[in-house]
Amino acid sequence: MGLFDFLKKNKNIENDNGLNETYYDNGKGVLFEKFYKKNGKLDGLYEFYDVCIISGHHHLKRIGKFKNGQKDGVWKEYGYKGKGLHKVGEFKNGQKDGVWKKWGGDELIGEVNYKEGMLHGISISIDALRVGKIYSKSVYLNKYKNGEILEKKSYGFVKADKNEIILGELEWETFFENGKWIKRNN
Repeated sequence: MGLFDFLKKNKNIENDNGLNETYYDNGKGVLFEKFYKKNGKLDGLYEFYDVCIISGHHHLKRIGKFKNGQKDGVWKEYGYKGKGLHKVGEFKNGQKDGVWKKWGGDELIGEVNYKEGMLHGISISIDALRVGKIYSKSVYLNKYKNGEILEKKSYGFVKADKNEIILGELEWETFFENGKWIKRNN
């Protein structure tokens, strides 16, 4: 803190109706979050900003909307330094609902399905493993119903890009009952 930093004005904006902004460093730094309220509840566009401690780079990290105090609609999260989409999915009535996608750089590395906040349907994730010079990827396909896992399958990895994961041959599958492992086929 410099000699005259204590004289900086607090930039925070607080309203029960309309625009709100909060800033890092007790209201004296860069923008932390920007959001709207209606009758004291979050309602409308919400933006969250991040600052890299090492580089000082300031960027938009997360963006979405609130409706009557609950997350609603599409939410996006951006990668390091705000570059590239990292996650995207939808909320309904404050709960995750539908397909949520996750990227590692330009590669789609996962799709998870939710229904009313619980894992439901098919979820796919890529697991990358590096041991010395050997690098392998497997794709896991999980099936859920109302938050409970029903089966898990492992496939060889073929290809992934921004929009699609292509499965190779089935390597093994495991089945569950009441959330507990009952059988595995190799």
